[in-house]
Amino acid sequence: MHRLTDAEWRPTKNTFGLIDPTLIVVHETSSRLAKYNCLNYLLGKGNKSRVAYHVLIERDGTIVQLADLNRKLRHAGRSSWGGRKWCNSFSIGIGIVGPGPLKGTTDKAKSWFRETYTDGLIAGDSQWHGKGHIWLKPTPEQMASLQRVVDEIKQAYPDIDICGHYQCSPGRKIDPPPTNVVDLEAIKMSGLGNVGEGIGDLVHETSHDVQIKAEDTHKILSKQSREYKATGAVKKTAVGVGLGGMALEAANIANISATKTYLDTVNAFISSYGVPMLVLACFVGFVVLQMIQEWKAESHEEGRYEPSGEANDAAS
Repeated sequence: MHRLTDAEWRPTKNTFGLIDPTLIVVHETSSRLAKYNCLNYLLGKGNKSRVAYHVLIERDGTIVQLADLNRKLRHAGRSSWGGRKWCNSFSIGIGIVGPGPLKGTTDKAKSWFRETYTDGLIAGDSQWHGKGHIWLKPTPEQMASLQRVVDEIKQAYPDIDICGHYQCSPGRKIDPPPTNVVDLEAIKMSGLGNVGEGIGDLVHETSHDVQIKAEDTHKILSKQSREYKATGAVKKTAVGVGLGGMALEAANIANISATKTYLDTVNAFISSYGVPMLVLACFVGFVVLQMIQEWKAESHEEGRYEPSGEANDAAS
């Protein structure tokens, strides 16, 4: 069984071979709430990164399936679960339509696309999400549909695990909302009660070892993400520049102190090749420093949390 029995079939062309799913990754779409708004984006020409979910759950509970469950899609990006990297290669992605993290209060909050919400708002923080976020509650219809989808997937893959995007990509993604808004543990256990009534009940971690492991993974993937973004930015800026190689190397550093080593290398280069290279070297050094400052200032709590475009290209 690779197709759900209670879903609209709207196939995506953006598939990347076959997988043997051992994990379900739940996302929030960070999109407008109008029905099929996110779907139209995923199926449209504007989807340059060729991202997709296997299953999309609309606000009214409508279940839309975009690909067979054993097809690889780009939805998790840089990620790790159970000691395995690149979760796209072994996971099913489920997207819950919602606006993503909001800024404001539980009386009034605004999304990244500047839409304002006043009803159904709840504050939600965690070790993965950080502090100060406001979320729009999923509808009871969405939660009931999520439970049905997970239950049906588990019939086909009895040992499959489930996690939030924030758990397999900690420090880089914070969707879906934390446990007091979307209780994935209750969904995973299924049959323990009406999940539509479970929203708002906080489930605490019971294993100290699990928490420590999650924190370690958070640090590792956060570092990888910052380096990945800095490297990508410098690649775009330094194309065709003779010092591009050194700039890319500098972008991989983990802290500002290592930048000094890069600048010393530039100085040695200038001494060897003369003053005419000074302007070029200063320009590249300035670009690198700006990228590092931007990366340091950037928070994973901001931005558009659509499915990840990064993929294990070697396996795509």
